[in-house]
Amino acid sequence: MEYKNIWVIIEKSDNKPVQVCLEILGKGRELADQKGEKLVAVLIGENNEESAKMLIEYGADEVINVESPLYKHYTTDGFTTVLDQLIDKYKPFAILIGATNNGKDLGGRISARRKLGLVAHCTDIYWNEEKTDLMWVRPTFDGKLYSTILTATLPQIGSLGSNVFRGNKPDASRQGVITNETIELSPEDIRTKVLEFIKNETESGKEVSLKDAKIVVSCGLGIQEEKNIQIVKDFAKLVGGALGCTKPLVDKGWLPKENQVGTTGTKVAPKIYFAFGISGALPHIGGMKKSDLIIAVNNDPNAPIFKTAHYGIVGDLFKAIPALTEELKDIF
Repeated sequence: MEYKNIWVIIEKSDNKPVQVCLEILGKGRELADQKGEKLVAVLIGENNEESAKMLIEYGADEVINVESPLYKHYTTDGFTTVLDQLIDKYKPFAILIGATNNGKDLGGRISARRKLGLVAHCTDIYWNEEKTDLMWVRPTFDGKLYSTILTATLPQIGSLGSNVFRGNKPDASRQGVITNETIELSPEDIRTKVLEFIKNETESGKEVSLKDAKIVVSCGLGIQEEKNIQIVKDFAKLVGGALGCTKPLVDKGWLPKENQVGTTGTKVAPKIYFAFGISGALPHIGGMKKSDLIIAVNNDPNAPIFKTAHYGIVGDLFKAIPALTEELKDIF
């Protein structure tokens, strides 16, 4: 049996597919169309009916649906065993997985179990000229270079992060096939037990993650001192944005890793991206260049950030931020 078709592994949250998986479906659709193969979404969970229909609207030709109360929450043993058996039966050519915490765990586990190569945190995938192999592009050397990788095992597997691909708009008229598979496991087959979920919430009761924020306000070494981060935080609060930063600020310990924007941090694609005191190194640009509107402030007129920004202010950020605050306070 030959290996064929493109698979996307679907992760759910609040009983619906997470955004990164919908984005990856868009790339999967493109790859499947280029070779005339099917795009298959693999859905493991409980109460999947509405999610399965949604995945067809977002581009899947087929949804392989595996349901059981044991699969309500992700577990390493359960999901790895299910995916392993599905691969044996269907022989997919390539498997695309979201680079979430669960996705990274599942990708690593299935790769080890089946002795397969895995390309992590890809920023692009394309067919070679003969359309016999997929070429996987990922950042290397701390995001300063990009490598193109060809894996020698089948199925080919790679993980992709949020905001790398835009995905397709849902089309309610699309038709597809939902294939229900039954893979029975016992509770004893799953060594880990999920006892409770605790949501991480802000004082207002809502947590806006950096990758999902509509407005991101980031700062770089141009803020000069750790105490000056507060100025940027205040501006972010004013415009209702999430706080981001460059890698050097994380390296200094001024902000935690979860605030880092870039190819080695979080990739973002907000409506508005403010870049204060950021020179524009390649790893940072790679993590925010898909923003709809980029506004940069830097006192160096030759800073690379201005090549990416839609609007640039050459000047002192400690003067620019108060001026912007004054102009925007009545809008936000």
